[in-house]
Amino acid sequence: RFFGKSARFLDLGRNEEARDILREYTARRNFDPEGLYWFGLALSRVNEALAAREALQQAIEAARTAPPQRRRQVGQWAGKASKLLRQLA
Repeated sequence: RFFGKSARFLDLGRNEEARDILREYTARRNFDPEGLYWFGLALSRVNEALAAREALQQAIEAARTAPPQRRRQVGQWAGKASKLLRQLA
């Protein structure tokens, strides 16, 4: 639900709305690499670079510390977060 709506907003350029939805989501699930990646992307699009970098670093850490059975599933989000983090540097 959160990702569908926020992804749609990001596609439509409604970045502030996506950021707000994802802020609420990640406040509840601050260990979800996918949510943190999308939140970082939304923040980067509204020129909140410092907060975007923090969210992306959290996404990488969350993927790295995920339980072994989930690491493969969430690893892609660490890669995407790393790539976006390099672009923001």
